[in-house]
Amino acid sequence: MSEQNTGRYSVGQEIIGINFCYEGRKIAGVLIPYIYNDEKPSRIVFNKLTVTEHHKVPWDEDSSENPEKKYDGYKLIDPSGRIWTNQYPRASYGQTSDGANYQFNPELKEGETWKSYWESDETCDFLNVVSYYGNLMRGVAEFDKDASGASLADQEWRALMRTRLAELKAEIDERIKTEYGLVFKSKPLYNGSKTLTWYLEKE
Repeated sequence: MSEQNTGRYSVGQEIIGINFCYEGRKIAGVLIPYIYNDEKPSRIVFNKLTVTEHHKVPWDEDSSENPEKKYDGYKLIDPSGRIWTNQYPRASYGQTSDGANYQFNPELKEGETWKSYWESDETCDFLNVVSYYGNLMRGVAEFDKDASGASLADQEWRALMRTRLAELKAEIDERIKTEYGLVFKSKPLYNGSKTLTWYLEKE
């Protein structure tokens, strides 16, 4: 399928999704490691999603009778045939957040209920791995900064986080390369910018 550019994503585009599993519990959404605590994920799950449809959709907070459809929503499919959605059938935006642009939610199959899906072994949601990787690399850079003036406890915590993020990065790099034949690359956001934007490229 050739790609058809429709804004944020293109019809025909392949996106790698990522999610993190934690021992003994199932979580709705995507719980990013080490944001709220130091719990290590028990495993990392990837899924290849292919964009199949693009739609103009209304904002989810617009309760008018005929809401304006000006946002981009997408439907995708994974290798198992399950359908996933991104900002569809309504788009969710906070005052300062566009995080939902990078999250993919499952669409129930015929005869399936949310209860049965929740009780299954399937992953609830996926996050665009490129979006996550950019945040991960910013975390790596932050913990690589000199902290010699910090307290001993803070230095030890930073060293622990530096190790854990390095381990996380190494596993993601290796699995993306092994399972999909892709590697992460970066380039300046614009000419002369120190901010990097990340993307995947064939090895």
